[in-house]
Amino acid sequence: MLTRAIRNSLGNKSKKEDNLFWNKIRVPLVRISREGYMLSYNQAFAELLNIPPEVLAGLNFFDNPYRILDSVNQETLAHKRGQDVTIESYWRRGDSGFLYVKEHFTVDEDEGYWVYLEDETEKRRLRRSLEITEEKFRFVIDQVPVGIYRIITTGEIVFANQYLAQLFGFKSGDELQGKTAKDLFRYPPEYETLLQAAIKQKQSTFHYEFSYTTLDGKKLWLEDTAHIFYDTSDEMLFYDGIIQNITEKKQIENDIKRLLTAFTQISEAIVITDTRGFIIYSNPALERMTGYSATELYGKNMNIFRSGVHSRDFYRNMWNNILHGINWEGTIINKRKGGDLYTEYMVITPVKNDEGQILNFVAVKRDMSEVLKLEDKLRHSQKLQAIGTLAGGIAHDFNNILMGMQIYTEVLLKRLSPQSFEHEIAGKIYESQNRGKELIRQILSFSRPGTEEKAPLAIHTIVKETIKLIKNAFPATIHVSENIEDCGQILANPTHIHQIVMNLCTNAHDAMQGHGTLTVELKRKSQITGPFKGLHLTGQEWICLSVADTGCGIDEKIRSRIFDPFFTTKQVGEGTGLGLSIVQGIVKDYGGEIFFDSKVGEGTIFYVYLPVR
Repeated sequence: MLTRAIRNSLGNKSKKEDNLFWNKIRVPLVRISREGYMLSYNQAFAELLNIPPEVLAGLNFFDNPYRILDSVNQETLAHKRGQDVTIESYWRRGDSGFLYVKEHFTVDEDEGYWVYLEDETEKRRLRRSLEITEEKFRFVIDQVPVGIYRIITTGEIVFANQYLAQLFGFKSGDELQGKTAKDLFRYPPEYETLLQAAIKQKQSTFHYEFSYTTLDGKKLWLEDTAHIFYDTSDEMLFYDGIIQNITEKKQIENDIKRLLTAFTQISEAIVITDTRGFIIYSNPALERMTGYSATELYGKNMNIFRSGVHSRDFYRNMWNNILHGINWEGTIINKRKGGDLYTEYMVITPVKNDEGQILNFVAVKRDMSEVLKLEDKLRHSQKLQAIGTLAGGIAHDFNNILMGMQIYTEVLLKRLSPQSFEHEIAGKIYESQNRGKELIRQILSFSRPGTEEKAPLAIHTIVKETIKLIKNAFPATIHVSENIEDCGQILANPTHIHQIVMNLCTNAHDAMQGHGTLTVELKRKSQITGPFKGLHLTGQEWICLSVADTGCGIDEKIRSRIFDPFFTTKQVGEGTGLGLSIVQGIVKDYGGEIFFDSKVGEGTIFYVYLPVR
């Protein structure tokens, strides 16, 4: 022992040399009698205890107010009295504080003991600090809401925290120590394959999600994230991991997927913006509505849709509402990517957090263009119905008056001399009355298009006969081209077919102003073709009559009005404005459709589709 070595060294020196060497030793040493009285001590001993020399010299080593010895060490010392022994004790320093020391006793055969004091205060403090830190660490580890583990190369769990134990139905992490991860976690077969692949590739991290069924049958989704440690030869030592219960997260993800699927499939356009109006989400319906893709819109402001139609006050009122947490809804005119304007109905809803703070705005949009068109058509149809009813009533009364006038005119023509001037005047009156009768017939035909009986009819024969009449009536400067196919029979009235062809050809004649080409075609088709092929009228057989001219075309401004009754672009006395109205009425009564395509300065083509029944 150290004290024995020092004692032997001192034994070989003189008294003076003894004292000099004794004080130079930096190890705290004291020589005591067997009863405990201090015979001598070195400077290091005095400095360690910091007890005044006059007090220190009179102390009994075994029994003094500065030394504290517990019962265990007292018993050890008593039992080993007269032998070399090491015990632990506390010493109260002369100034303040306590020292934790180890007392190494070496028997001195002559006078008692050599005692070497080893100061363990700092070691004990550090050890206790480490113990406290470990306790705190363990406490924290057990409190965190994730499972924490360490697994060694054999697959054995050597550490697990409280949360992990409770997650798998155990009371404490100590119960998991010694169990294999494979048996506890019941990973899917692919887990081990992926883990070994990660180790083979010397990856430092490993991530895996798997489902786990608890003993009571509850299904959980768990996320395992591990950090793999290797030795200097790149062999795996162990891996520390965190297992999180992500069941709720998975449920939220599934809810979000379902919600996004609904957003994707819904016909209404949905836009989500931040509080400044910058777009962070848009569904496919918005792309169909505006022409902008989701990528193009992301990060753009909603003013990208502004049409310039609405005033600043309009938008100021909208923003004032939604910034105060109030829903805004209304009709707004916006602009598509191509620049054309459209009308939409929009509802903007502020999204708030639990504190009532606005986080986002959600706008639900519906394109009202088709609805407005249908409303216009409905209003137009109601207007036509009202006009037809009024015109029919007037025409009926006027026809009764005209009939009386014709009877009297016929009487005059019979009594007057055919060579007289009066007979000529009466004849002109009679002709005017006939024109009036024709006009009344057209008005009545417009107001009651479906009154005539229909029968199976080979439509191509009527079209050919009408074209023959047209060729004779039109001037030679108008070339008439025809391509008439035998399309079979349909339920129709010959007069109606004649009216359709005659009115369309007459309008073509007037548009060409005596020069040009008139083309009439009759074909059987299985669907709508031409400029209107996107319409829904498919899935059945159709007879298509097309009448094309090389005239002046129809101005864009009046295209929406050409089927209105009594609308005409001809001079007064040259037309009644009922021709196309009558044609449309007949076609609709037959369950068909009439369209046209026109270019100003190039000509117009009308398509009449009649269903084969």
